[in-house]
Amino acid sequence: MVAHKQEPPWNKGKLIGSKKSFTFDEVQKIKRELLKRGHLRDLVLFSVAIDSQLRTGDLISLKWLDVCFENGIIKEELIFIQEKTNKRVINILFSQTREWIKQYLEQNHIEKNDYLFFGRIENKPMAKEWYRKLVKKWANMIGLNPAKYSGHSTRRTRSVYLQNQEVPIEYRATLLGTTIEVAKRYSELEKALQISKKYPI
Repeated sequence: MVAHKQEPPWNKGKLIGSKKSFTFDEVQKIKRELLKRGHLRDLVLFSVAIDSQLRTGDLISLKWLDVCFENGIIKEELIFIQEKTNKRVINILFSQTREWIKQYLEQNHIEKNDYLFFGRIENKPMAKEWYRKLVKKWANMIGLNPAKYSGHSTRRTRSVYLQNQEVPIEYRATLLGTTIEVAKRYSELEKALQISKKYPI
């Protein structure tokens, strides 16, 4: 009988729990820093992630045709069928994001059937784990604790921002492409954290 080597737990040494979202100011800092460093791919990836609120798997699966019309004009509305739920979501790609996408597509000669954020293997998208590492890198870049951030941080960010602007929960759930119950958990967690900060022991 062959003894199988026991794999270490996937969460060994990792900070587990709901990952933090980025605040409005933190989003702006990350964008400015990526722009200053000339990291156009990361700037586009981060901006699209924040605007679209897509899960990591859906985000890295985006192709040229998802963000462009046949004539090459960047779409203002990003319409996407989520892999996990098979539900359609629609979100806005804001003007600055669209301008950065245009520059990025031109510089990298990305064509109609290409992935927007390609990986090291030809005709394959960026790996999920690499995206998670990038999110941590962006957090660290502006002085945040990278252990508290991961791929879900960018998905939650706009929803939490809209919550703070008192946008009704049913609209936030629709934009996320999820249930009101899930959107409510996002809201409750954020409120609980903010309240807890007011009562140090």
